Amino acid sequence: MATLKASMSSDHPKSNGVSAPHPPSPDSTGVTREELQRIHEAHNLKMYDLQAEHDRGIKALQEELRVSQAKAAELQEEVSRKAMEIQYLEQDQEENQEQITRYVQFFGIRASSRLPSFATSFNHSVTFCMF
Repeated sequence: MATLKASMSSDHPKSNGVSAPHPPSPDSTGVTREELQRIHEAHNLKMYDLQAEHDRGIKALQEELRVSQAKAAELQEEVSRKAMEIQYLEQDQEENQEQITRYVQFFGIRASSRLPSFATSFNHSVTFCMF
């Protein structure tokens, strides 16, 4: 009985009178060193696969971002061109409207002196509209 108590006390060291269990060793859990090595290698292979998949996903997203940024730049250039074109057309329309107004004023006054009275009133009621 004394030897049993001595062997138990050496298996479970006590701290402050309370026995502290040993951490489990691979032998006590039934897992051999070779099995542990295989599990470790399988884990590493899985991690490499996951990292490769992640890298492929990141590359695909970066390519998609690059394409989107190029498309956005292209569309921005088109918007700028269209804005310049609109500005040019508006300026051209203003100049044409001013020219028409000058022609109407110039020819309207001269034409009214040669036209009969009913034609003069008709000439002043005409308005010009450009689209």
